[in-house]
Amino acid sequence: MLKGFKKLVSLVLVLAVSNIICVQAYASDEKLTSEAARPDISTETRTDVGLSSEATDLKEKDGKQSKALITDYNDLENYKPSSCLQRLGPTSVKKCLVIDNIKNPLYRTFDDPKLAIENLKEVIPNYLKNLSIKYDLDPMSDSNWQDYREKVNVEKNEYSPKQIEANQESINYLNAFFDIYENDMINSQIKTALENHNANDSYEDIIEMLPYFDPSAIELNGNKSNDITIQSISGFDAYDGSKYAEEFAKKPNKSGYGYLDGGDCTNFVSQILEAGGVPQDNTGDKYSGWWHTSILYINQYSRSWT
Repeated sequence: MLKGFKKLVSLVLVLAVSNIICVQAYASDEKLTSEAARPDISTETRTDVGLSSEATDLKEKDGKQSKALITDYNDLENYKPSSCLQRLGPTSVKKCLVIDNIKNPLYRTFDDPKLAIENLKEVIPNYLKNLSIKYDLDPMSDSNWQDYREKVNVEKNEYSPKQIEANQESINYLNAFFDIYENDMINSQIKTALENHNANDSYEDIIEMLPYFDPSAIELNGNKSNDITIQSISGFDAYDGSKYAEEFAKKPNKSGYGYLDGGDCTNFVSQILEAGGVPQDNTGDKYSGWWHTSILYINQYSRSWT
């Protein structure tokens, strides 16, 4: 049932996201802001931009300006951080990848990563202390935050419903923290990929690393979806799926599916698939099938769902 899942997700994103983003970009009388805090991709995305010193280094050897470069980004979006992120510190989009004069904002990062870690320690000290003791970890820092993320995932998979409920607030803070903190690393990977890019090759691999709501990513996914027919997606009704996406894109369906603060994108896509008629495969095992359950507001998911 999950064969071709990546293609299906591409189609869902085109149906559920592209229209929202394109309207935001080109309809000046509409101001649409999603819960995912998408960078402002207004008409300035198609204008020439002032290049930082970092960007001017990305030129071809013959002196011609490269078609793609990284430059500073003026983050003017109407960003509304989650309640968890508000406690951890300010964030912003600092750089963008310009491809053929189209701005593609990179991932949002903490303005002060070290402060974000210290704030996290103050907000959920007991949970972090328990992880440190149980798994013999040093206090969380820039050098070991990924160890904490690994152990949190282990804990979540072992929790009973009562344990999930008791630790939900701490897990929400950690999800929000990890979702933003990892973005410095992802942005660096994009920069490295661009520096190593062969000028004769397309930028498709680099575009696939960008946020899915960036203009170039939307265009790429749209082109790929041209090869996908509704008949090729067993049981999926595009109309019902897109209607669900429009209804809950800005107001998550928390009562039905819960909400993974700071990392709810895959959960939302799975909801769209189910709304479009794709049946769950509930094996009861987190590591197999594709399923979600909600009992007394306690939500559990398979790995493939989220």
